Parts: sequence; structure tokens; C-alpha cells
Amino acid sequence: MLRACAGTAAVLVVPGAVVAWLLRLRFRTLATWAAIPAFSLATVFVVAEAVDLVGLSFDVATVSVVVGALAALAFARRHRTRRAELLADAIDETRSRGVADDSRDVVAKRIALSLLLLAIAGGILIWVRGVDGHALVPPEVDASNHGFFVARVLDSSSVDVSKVVVSDATGTYRSASFYPLGAHASAAVAVRVAGADVGRVLLVFDIVFASVVLPLGMFVLARMLARDAPLVAGFTALAVPALVLFPYGSIGYGDVPLVMGMALVPITVVVAMSVLTTEEEGARRPSVESVIAAGILLFAAIVVHTSQLPLILVLVGLLVLERAWRARSARILRTCLVPGLGVGVVVVVLFAPTLRMLVTGVSERSSIFLTTHLSVRSAVGRILSLQIPQSPTPQVLLAVLALVGVAVRVWHRRPAWVIGYALVLGVTLLVWVSNGSLSNAVGLPWYHSSARLSFNQAFFVPFFAGVALAFLVDGVSRLGKANALNRLVVASVLVALVFSTTVGYHGYRASTRLLRRSFKVDARVTHESEAAFAWLREHSSRSDVVVNDVNADGSLWMYALEGLHPLFAVGPIFSDRAAVADWNDRKYLVEHINQLGIDRHTDELVRRYDARWVYFDEQLFSLFHHTMRLDALRRNGRLQLAFERGTVHVFRIVDPSAPASN
Repeated sequence: MLRACAGTAAVLVVPGAVVAWLLRLRFRTLATWAAIPAFSLATVFVVAEAVDLVGLSFDVATVSVVVGALAALAFARRHRTRRAELLADAIDETRSRGVADDSRDVVAKRIALSLLLLAIAGGILIWVRGVDGHALVPPEVDASNHGFFVARVLDSSSVDVSKVVVSDATGTYRSASFYPLGAHASAAVAVRVAGADVGRVLLVFDIVFASVVLPLGMFVLARMLARDAPLVAGFTALAVPALVLFPYGSIGYGDVPLVMGMALVPITVVVAMSVLTTEEEGARRPSVESVIAAGILLFAAIVVHTSQLPLILVLVGLLVLERAWRARSARILRTCLVPGLGVGVVVVVLFAPTLRMLVTGVSERSSIFLTTHLSVRSAVGRILSLQIPQSPTPQVLLAVLALVGVAVRVWHRRPAWVIGYALVLGVTLLVWVSNGSLSNAVGLPWYHSSARLSFNQAFFVPFFAGVALAFLVDGVSRLGKANALNRLVVASVLVALVFSTTVGYHGYRASTRLLRRSFKVDARVTHESEAAFAWLREHSSRSDVVVNDVNADGSLWMYALEGLHPLFAVGPIFSDRAAVADWNDRKYLVEHINQLGIDRHTDELVRRYDARWVYFDEQLFSLFHHTMRLDALRRNGRLQLAFERGTVHVFRIVDPSAPASN
């Protein structure tokens, strides 16, 4: 695990820090540090795209050369005195409103930073307690797919979708026309840099983005939304790990890029707003560096997880409209056009090699429906109480705090984030209860999944709870006759303590239980399966194919962890006839493997695919079922039990042309 942590730190910090240095961003601002992981992801993926175009290998060497060149260029620019402001005024600078106000702001900012550190520590503690010795791979079938993609990036030295997102381990047939591989490219580099295994690197990516990047991004976002109230940012960050809905509710789905992509949303909105709007006191033209920074962040959001792009655009649009409305000035809208176009140009240039495939990819995913429909009453109840399917316990108190925060924002005539929250809840409810054309259209970016849509409450509930808690601190600090600053400190500590021991502790218990169950039940790489993978690697040749149960049991991890070739990889989701025909043949083989030596077509498929082994695990992912039957495998004379440990069984396939053993 230490190797995975070291590799992750190197990949997510070094390239991004070099880019920030090159763009002349201020390293003393939290906004810069919140943006650095996104800069890193974008840089690594741009390198991968570029070397694919010229026919070179994508590996640690090519990334190192490019990062080194960028560092040299940044060093050459070091004598320039002007530095780009990345919302420095809104985040770090104290407004001058008199000595007393400045002192109060300084103390409030220190309290807010302390709460941020407490939030990060709390999130990491939840992960440490929740994983509890099961930290081999992230849970569920999606995680095994992502592990396979990372391994394909490593083996093909490319991010070409036709080589990575494939239905067989040899890469003969592709499964999709487009897939965002930004997370996988960086994970592949981290694996090579540290010599760690793919599963643990993806797990560390989950932990870092859920426990560090997300609360830091929400802190910076809250500083922008409530720039005159630093405590709002601190309590917003504190509320992030208390929300079970996300990221802990999403971990059971195993979608690592989803966690990463959502964690990038807050800082992307912040930097986009720093470019598109100016301070009300006076206009200033955004620097070229700031425009490039915003373009890189938006690009990173797209190549990591495309689902969040529509939400980012809507939220930025609402915030721009709010500023224009409050200033009673249409000029603010006009001034957004040029920098907005500049950001778009940066995204298009960076995304150019892959842009032509994006439309096809959207079309392919239009037929994917992941929602289980509910009645209006049940859906509304779950949304308002923040209840998730995996946990029977709602978070009513946190929901009430969020509603109080909504009321405070409306009272202060700051409606943009409230409207954004209402839109998210409305679309979530629509997709949950309806299967009409409107529901299908608005739910498309989120695979028509109400659960994925509901995760977006993570950008609103913590902020509104932070507003309510900061409002409460302000009220409590006005009581008594002690020094005003002392009252502020005491009130902040008291409110934070009460929140942590009630809402926070409830979230901690629910989240750790959720993680423990997910890793125990659905992290389908156990010590027994690891031993089976290692045994197969030792006893098989590189061309041998292992018949697996359509990845119902996590068997796809054998490719990422040991380089073995399972019969099934990722099912095709587009209408390539050859790929679909090959997939159907593979399904026929696994469905009839117990008829080996009896069914002629099964024998032919065994020879065609060089199938030499059968892997069977009695344990399955939740909601999956076996295609093969263990008792039928044992009865077939052409399948010889070669390895058995716990619930895992490996059979050797005897050549169908040879006489069967008794």
C-alpha cells in the first residue's frame, strides 16, 4: 500500500505543480493546490494523446520528458514579476473594513483551516476503519473493468480506446467507440513509477480524491460563494465526510473515475468563475494564464468522467447570472463571452485527437438505463432524508441543516446555488419516477441513473449545512460579555463539537459500515483468488486463455494483477457485428463448458480461443449469478481439478481430441 501511495502522490502532484508553476499561479493559495491534481490528470492524458498521434509509446519516460520540458520552460519564465491571480482575493486576502473586522476575519480563517484539516483527517479515518484489512482491490464489477483498462493502457502503451476498452484480453475486439481514460492513464503511470499493483493504486486514488481533493475543493468553492464568511468554508469542509450519500454511497458501485470526476467539480467551477466574472468593485481582464488554467480543469473533468460536464456548465451559468442580477448590469454577461470562448478553445485544442469520437460515445450510451423506478412518495422520501439504497438509516438532521442553509442563502439574495440544488433534485426525481422522453433526455449524461444523479447533492448539502452552522456560530458568538474574538472561538468549537458528535459520528458509523460491507462482499479479490491467480501464472503459458464466469466473480482482475488472459473482458456496447459475434461465441463456450467432449461446437471454441483452464469462484458480486455450475464441472472427465482453496477452484482443460480420463 505504501508503494501505491508514493506512486499516486508523484503522479497527482508533480505534473500539476509544474503546470501551475508554468502558469505563474500562486502556490500559497488553496485554489492552486485544489487544482494541481486536475492539472496532473490533464497533463498525463495530453501526453498520452500526443504520443498516440505520432506513434510513440505512452510510458513513464515520455511523461517524464514532457514534464521536464515544462519545468524548464517554467524556470525560463521565472524572472517575470507578474503572477496570475487564481481567485486569490476571494480566498486568501482579507478585506479591509477596519481593525476589528480584520482581526475577526483572521481568526475566522484560522478556525476554517482547522476545520478543513479536521475534515480531511476524518475522511481518511473513515477509509482506514472501513477498509479494515480488505484493501486488495476496490469493490464491485465496475472496479474490475477499470482495473482491466489500466492494465490495457500499460500493456498497449496507449490510450487508444480500440486497444484499451476491449472485449477480450488480447485486444482484438473493441467494446466502445469512446471512453474517458484520463484517470486510467494517470493510474498506469503511478503503477509503473512505484511498482505497485493496479488494484491498490485505484484504491488509493479513491481515498485521495474522496478524502482530500473533494473537501479541499468544497472549501475553496465555499470561500467563493460566501467570501465574507470564512467560517462557511470550514464548516462546509467538515460536513463533506459526514455525508454518507457520496462518496461512500458510490464506493459500492466501484466506479473510481466517478469519484475522481465529481471531486474535480468544485475547483473547476471556482476557476471558471475567476475567469468569467470580475470583482464588483472594478473590472479587470483575466490573464491568459487563468484562461488556460480554466480550460485545463474543464478538460480534466471531461477526460476523467464526462457525466459532470453538463452540471459544471449549468452551475457556472447560474453563478454568472446571479452576479449580473445583483449588479444590475448586463455588462457582466457581455464580458464573459471572450474569456468563455478562450476557455472553450483551450478545451478543444487539448481534446482534439479524441473529440471526433465523443458524439459516437454519447450515442452508444443513450441506450444504457441503470435506474430502478420508484413511486413519487418513496423517491421524495429518499431524496429529502438523504437515504441511500445500501443504508437503511437516513440523515435527517443533516438534511434539516441543509434546508436551513437554503433559507439563509435565499434571505441573503444569493439564489444561484439554491436554484442549482433544486435543478439537481428535480432531475433526480424525474429520472427516478418517470421513463418518458424528457426523463431519458436529461438523464443521459448520468446513464439514466437516479443514484448517480443523487450523488450530485454532495456539492450542495455540505455547503448549505456549512452556511447554517456558520449562521449558528454567529448567533452564539453574540451572546455573553467576553471578548468578541474569544466568543467566536468558543462558539465555533462548541458548534463543531456538537456537529461532530451527532451528525458527524452518525455519518462515520454509517460510512464505515458501508465500506466494510462493500469490501467484504463485493471486493472479489480475496487471498484465495490471489493465490489462484499466482498459481495460474506459474503453470500456464502466455497464450493460455482462462474460461471465467463473465466476470460475475471478479475474475477479470486476473489480467490486471497477474497478466493472465480471461475469456471475458468488457462486453461490447456498440453495434460492431464482429465484436458481438465473438462475444456470443464466448458466451456459448462458458454456457456449455460442462459439455466439453460432447458438444462439437464447444470443442471447436476451446481450440479457437486456446482455452486451457477454467476458473470458478463460489463467491459472486451482489446481484450476479453463476453461468457455470461447479457440480457439472466436476463431473466432466475432460476438466481436471488442478487447484482448490476456499471458494476458488481451477480446472485444467484436457485436449478435446484426446481420450477422456475416467
